[in-house]
Amino acid sequence: MNTKTVKKYLVNDPAQEEEDKEFWAQQSYEYKILVLESLRRTWQKMNPNRNEDGDLQGFRRVLRIAKQA
Repeated sequence: MNTKTVKKYLVNDPAQEEEDKEFWAQQSYEYKILVLESLRRTWQKMNPNRNEDGDLQGFRRVLRIAKQA
């Protein structure tokens, strides 16, 4: 039987921030890009009228940086 775990994070907890950094450092670049692309698509669906305003520019920049790494 598969068990799922849910973690509750506090925004300003340095220990949890370190855990996050360690987690992302262990992930492949393909996985990181997949997650970023998924977030971008979700954001687009939630904000359909804001696409022309350049609000996606930040997502595109992060995605471009991740692909170069």
